[in-house]
Amino acid sequence: MTAIRTPIPAWLEALLLALCAAVCSIQLLLPGYIGIANNGDFGKVFARFSCAPPDGAASNFRFFVADYDFAPRYYWKSDFVTSEIPLAGIPLLAARAAGARSFNIRWLGALDAVLFLAAYYALLMYLRRWGRAAQAAIGLLALWIFGDVVYVAYFNSFFSDTPGILGLLLMVALGLRLSAQDPPRRITLCLFALSALLFVCSKTQHGLWGFFPALFALGLTWRFSSRRIWGALICVVLLAAEAGMFMVTPAGYGNEALFNLIFFKLAPGSRDPHATVRALGLGPADYRWIGTHAFMAGSPVANPAWLADFGRRTGYPMVLRYYARHPRTALRVLAFDLRQNTPYMRPENLSNFRKEQGHPPGALTDRFASWSNLRARLFRRWPWHIVVWYLVWIGTAVVLLWNGRTRRASVLVGLAVAAMGIGEFLTASLADACETYRHLLLFHLLTDVTVCLAIGWILTRFPFFRRGIIQIWKSPGWGTAPSSSGCPPAKLS
Repeated sequence: MTAIRTPIPAWLEALLLALCAAVCSIQLLLPGYIGIANNGDFGKVFARFSCAPPDGAASNFRFFVADYDFAPRYYWKSDFVTSEIPLAGIPLLAARAAGARSFNIRWLGALDAVLFLAAYYALLMYLRRWGRAAQAAIGLLALWIFGDVVYVAYFNSFFSDTPGILGLLLMVALGLRLSAQDPPRRITLCLFALSALLFVCSKTQHGLWGFFPALFALGLTWRFSSRRIWGALICVVLLAAEAGMFMVTPAGYGNEALFNLIFFKLAPGSRDPHATVRALGLGPADYRWIGTHAFMAGSPVANPAWLADFGRRTGYPMVLRYYARHPRTALRVLAFDLRQNTPYMRPENLSNFRKEQGHPPGALTDRFASWSNLRARLFRRWPWHIVVWYLVWIGTAVVLLWNGRTRRASVLVGLAVAAMGIGEFLTASLADACETYRHLLLFHLLTDVTVCLAIGWILTRFPFFRRGIIQIWKSPGWGTAPSSSGCPPAKLS
């Protein structure tokens, strides 16, 4: 079905963008603003800029900290690399250059909000082809979903998940734009590549999926001789970034997660914990660590020499072989996390409030949380709905590719998003054991992208739904002038 070529009034896009800016500003910038508490990871970013909270780690988990002091004694360079470092460095270095002695995280929140607004605008530009009624309906739906506090709260933080969220949303919106361009425009390709780099370099777990945008850019441009070199260059850059993330990730970082996986998830959950430990390359001297994790007092992970030796004796290749030989164990782990961890879309141990706001330690905000609350209730009622959803989504996409009635590139965007969502769940569940609920954040985001794409596809493809939203749009008080009688529309009783 061809797109609707009707002009979009400038005031409609301006109104939607203003709503998006208001949703972000109320949560991140205006009095009563919120964020998310530090779980101990923030120092990997802010310490590079000789910056730290005045109370040290006293507020970790308990309260969201908004103000950070500059002092040379706070300098520390972590081995951990993430795209959050240059992203946060822009406002931090600007504040230091201006002579500020402290930094309020709302400057970073404002920058993140601008990137979110850019992703939203890219989506609105793509929706122009379907007419103003569809643009308004899908635009409001996207704002409800992605403007939820479950995602926006991360903008006022130094979490490496933040560039993952922003890079993914920009990447998907620009990918849809590219799918509608013949040939793809160079500026859109460049912006897509930058967005993909922001996502791929955010975290090693997310960098795993860098080959999806790389292959998409290559495949999209291959049939256009004037764009083929652009697609090949983007593909090479993204694949190099993906490989680079694995090369720069400290070995100890992966070994900590491996320790948690073996001793806190796999061994305690097996019928013979000792046999499981031995199957993973370890010996009787390691039995004492069964039931412990890396963040407990007295953990051997604090000893670099022990951790390095642990990494030499075992590794993720052994874990993969163990899953291959014990598929029921892998399925049991996945089912456990599906039931126990997916309902916690928002980490309940990381507060949204500052201490001076008077809320108890660990308190979460209820504002702008309707979408995440709805999703969480669905997971509590019937967690297996998500398996059905992905099966239906992938099956529908395959059918659309087969019959060729829908633009192939846009369907491939949807398939890639679904594959990445499944991959994020498998990685968070099968490769780590602590804070699995928080590591499922990108799985939830990718799932929400598929929901938004599915509803948007229904509204724009099926005549029944399209006529419905057009009739709503044309009703008095919505998209057209009131009737000549001057009477206001009747109110519902």
